[in-house]
Amino acid sequence: MNLGSTLSLVYRFCSFYLKATNRHGLQAPFAYQLNEFVFKRDRKYDLLKPIEKLRKKLKEDQRKIKVLDFGAGFGGHVFKELSVSYIAKKSAKSPRYARMLFRLVNYLKPLTIVELGTSLGISALYQAAGNPSAKVFTLEGCPETARIAQENFNQFPYYKIELVVGAFENSLPILLEKN
Repeated sequence: MNLGSTLSLVYRFCSFYLKATNRHGLQAPFAYQLNEFVFKRDRKYDLLKPIEKLRKKLKEDQRKIKVLDFGAGFGGHVFKELSVSYIAKKSAKSPRYARMLFRLVNYLKPLTIVELGTSLGISALYQAAGNPSAKVFTLEGCPETARIAQENFNQFPYYKIELVVGAFENSLPILLEKN
């Protein structure tokens, strides 16, 4: 399934979901299945325990790094000195939403995933766990944050995660052209 058809599927689902009065109002089989297997079915997975263990470790990590922000969090190209702990608590997807990403990837089985904004790499790891056959490209603008993310990815060598460092406007076109 390519990126265009995947985005189309998600768009169609959202359109159906917004019009449906309840989950049984989702008439299209693909919309009902996507809802049941991705959005409604939330449970703990043993496969994800090592990632959550890493999250806990990051939340306790008091190392300070200089974070280069390109505008999403602090507005403008600025450096802020933040602890890894602070970033893990404030920037990482919550376990609930991370599990939803895992289920979405597990359900759709994409072979290529592009993530914008790696942060510490938690959501990239969840997506890679959803389909270990997939190649995950994750882009991060801040070199220091990317360094921590790469340390985290190195703990999971069985996932195919490629970290691309640089501003999205520069790195994304190059990545898309290459792939």
